[in-house]
Amino acid sequence: MADNVAITVVLDAERKAVLLQKRKDFRIWALPGGGVEPNESFDAAAVRETWEETGYKVQVKRLVAEYHRPQLKDTVHLFEAYVLGGEAIQHSRETVAVQWFPVDKLPFLLAPSMSRYIQDALVNQPNTMQTTIHYSLLSVTIRNIAVGLRDFLERLFAPKLS
Repeated sequence: MADNVAITVVLDAERKAVLLQKRKDFRIWALPGGGVEPNESFDAAAVRETWEETGYKVQVKRLVAEYHRPQLKDTVHLFEAYVLGGEAIQHSRETVAVQWFPVDKLPFLLAPSMSRYIQDALVNQPNTMQTTIHYSLLSVTIRNIAVGLRDFLERLFAPKLS
């Protein structure tokens, strides 16, 4: 897993709706985000991941929080952003749907931690929050099994290069 992850809370102008993507791998709704590439800034990763996963070009407004996750050996850098342009993609390598949801009516199948990230962005705190998140052994084990199974299936069914 990446040492640094950038996740973006994209809000509409009134801050009443949030942009979510339905992940292709687990078929759950999530905020756009992913690993930070070598020599890439955290905010640039947030912009890139949002574009790749949603089809929207965004401008980062602020760094909301940094969540240190020792059991996962990473840090999530959570950004708030707004749309500059583009349009929702409905299918890509990582996405099967993109949709705006009212912040008070999030979908049932929402990835763990996403509600917290959205609520933390809505607080609009002036300083970047610094938080350490500890997960139960059971939740880490389930996550690792799911990710391992996903990666195995991707390798198994990936097109063979000749």
